[in-house]
Amino acid sequence: MDRLKKIPGVQWRKIFDYRKMLTEPSLSGIYRYHELIGSIIPLDAIIYLGEGHTPVVAANGRLEQWAGIPFYFKNDGQNPSASFKDRGMASAFSYLNHLMATQNLETVLAVCASTGDTSAAAALYASYLMAGVKSAVLLPHGKVTPQQLGQPLGSGAKVIEIPACLMTV
Repeated sequence: MDRLKKIPGVQWRKIFDYRKMLTEPSLSGIYRYHELIGSIIPLDAIIYLGEGHTPVVAANGRLEQWAGIPFYFKNDGQNPSASFKDRGMASAFSYLNHLMATQNLETVLAVCASTGDTSAAAALYASYLMAGVKSAVLLPHGKVTPQQLGQPLGSGAKVIEIPACLMTV
């Protein structure tokens, strides 16, 4: 952090603005701010699926009136798995990608217990680490919609339904 503080804010703005013009996927989306988000992850390990490239939407007049100021929000429902969880999963699986390469890990089991967005995002990002990564999702039996069940299945995850009384998410 001390090293980052030595660079003036004006210089950081120039760096981030310059990266906006690049076509390098590893410096797109959330990793445009690589030094602030995942500086320990080498650029060649980053898994980028378009997360963070969601539109900024103006709040409606009623919300602005309630807040007392004009404001905007990110529509993260337009991330690759339709969830804001993609931002965290991009970091988690990029780091896992780095660990697999540097630690010579041949087989990894990525397990996630969730009722929806987290499992969809985890299964999606795990599917991009095909070599050696197996994905399993634990869902409470009878407590998820067909859509919530379909997302991890569509990404190739093994879905295991657990009796809801045994699972606390």
